Amino acid sequence: MVEGGFANKTIAKSPLQAEVLAFMKGLKFMQQIQESYMRSIQQKTIDLVCKSDSWMVVESILGREEAHWVVRNIVNEGKWNLASLHQVKPAHCQRERNRAADWVAKAH
Repeated sequence: MVEGGFANKTIAKSPLQAEVLAFMKGLKFMQQIQESYMRSIQQKTIDLVCKSDSWMVVESILGREEAHWVVRNIVNEGKWNLASLHQVKPAHCQRERNRAADWVAKAH
């Protein structure tokens, strides 16, 4: 997983769980960025997009698909975290457009 521009190892029981955990790390990272950026410019909101190449993860976080039972608790935590973030939107991106993360996954 790539976090803050650096590769980190993640222990996961399945590829889906790894994708959900990576998305959660992304949400937490965006929360930190949002808080520090808003303080520095004294602005109330900033629009951010948290992208994943896992359609199932994005749709589960948005509540449009039921999460697989293996990741349901993590997805529910993600929904709760997303609700506390202002102006952060999850979005799906094609795997082909996410080459950097694909390279990191293969290299580590």
